Parts: sequence; C-alpha cells; structure tokens
Amino acid sequence: MNPGGTLCRVVHSPGHTPGHCSFYFPQERILYLADWDLVKSGPYYGDPVSDLDQTISSLKRLKTIPADVYLTAHGKGVHEGDPELIEQYLGSIATREERPLEFLRQGPATLDRITDQGIIHGRAESIGAWNLAVSERHMMHKHLDRLMRMGRVFREGDRYCAATPGA
Repeated sequence: MNPGGTLCRVVHSPGHTPGHCSFYFPQERILYLADWDLVKSGPYYGDPVSDLDQTISSLKRLKTIPADVYLTAHGKGVHEGDPELIEQYLGSIATREERPLEFLRQGPATLDRITDQGIIHGRAESIGAWNLAVSERHMMHKHLDRLMRMGRVFREGDRYCAATPGA
C-alpha cells in the first residue's frame, strides 16, 4: 500500500448476479454492499442468472465483516454497520419462503396462481418501466425450486404442492 493510499478488499458476493462483488475498506471499516441495498422489501434475485442459495450465503458472509458503515448502490445509501440490518434483510427471504408454503397448504397451485398472490412485491404491477410481475414470477420460481430441494414442496404436473411434514 502507498502512503496515504486506501486499502480495498474485493469480496465476491454472488447471488444478485454470479459476479456480484462488495468492497471492504478495512482501515475505514466501510463495507460497500453494492446491489445488496438493505431495503425493507429484501434482496433482489429475480434476474435469470440470480441464485437464491448464493444470495443467502453471500449475505451471511457479509454480515461477519466488521464495519462501522454499510454503503449501498440503491435505496438509502448510507447505513450504520450493524449486522442486524443484514439479518433483517435475510429475514425477508425466510418470510418469502414461508408465505407460499402457507398458500400451498390450502391446496395445489400453479406458478401463475402463486405469483398472483404478490408474496414478494405485493399486487403492484409496475414501478415506472419496471415490471414487478416478471420479477415476482422469477423470484417465486427460485423459492419454489429451493423449497423442492428442501423437500418442503413437490410438483405434480404444473402444480406445486406443500409436502406433509414427517411424511
């Protein structure tokens, strides 16, 4: 490091995209989370290349980095470096996973019917040019795939069904 220079560590934090990176400035104790924006609605992983499991792993790793300040590319921008903020962000993923299970306990449903529930974005169709229905569908599909891998959901044809606990 050069005198007066700043040390920056690149932290590969995939999930939003495969190459997503965050940047840690250890001397300043600043963690730039980039697209992990810490908004109350939770993380975005609706792109075709987004990965829900990587999102969870990356966020768990990022909350262990000692920082006094979190910076984000979207939303509020500057946050106190409190790992609880990332934990709450992760909590929105757990909520997004529990709500389709509750819905499926009422009976089998197609992806379209599940998506119509607005579990992630509510029933809003768009924000400006951003089509929330497309994002909702992609993200819900990722949750259903994850729930199937966990044995909590199974599929019969085009319908998803809640697995019976202990069966």
